[in-house]
Amino acid sequence: MRSIEIERVEFIVTYRCNSNCRHCLIQPSEHHGETMTPEFAREMAEKICMHYHPVSIMTFGGEPLLESVIDATLSIHQVAKQYRIHHRQLLTNGIWKHNWGQKPSSAIPTAEEQRYIEEVASRVHAAGVTHVELSLDLFHQDILPLEFVFAAGAALRRSEEHTSELQSPNT
Repeated sequence: MRSIEIERVEFIVTYRCNSNCRHCLIQPSEHHGETMTPEFAREMAEKICMHYHPVSIMTFGGEPLLESVIDATLSIHQVAKQYRIHHRQLLTNGIWKHNWGQKPSSAIPTAEEQRYIEEVASRVHAAGVTHVELSLDLFHQDILPLEFVFAAGAALRRSEEHTSELQSPNT
């Protein structure tokens, strides 16, 4: 008899979010910001990878790349990379600081905000994330500053180049 394979394991790392979209399944306003600790996230990822070796690991929330959550999120991907999980996915709204969700939807990132976006994108790449899904839809247009989402997408596309530069022995 053939066993059933575990295809994908999904981690809801937090209920914290910088938005409160009416379509969201998480409904952060109904929770108290519960968030996995990096230690708990790493322990769960190790157990799952060791015993089930899924094809895919996915992290989402709330917003899994907020400052208070990013370490837990990336620790899951680091473990999955160590265990050679092929698909390491992350779902994000592209708004990576809590107060950015309160900006007008027409806001454009400042130079300092752009540097932070680039830093997060480099960390995501270095942690071994292989696929990022940006949540960009009709509901976000009224709530979140879309130029930040576009900046996040562009930074993620460039992150491999930046990470390679950071890890180069010639720097």
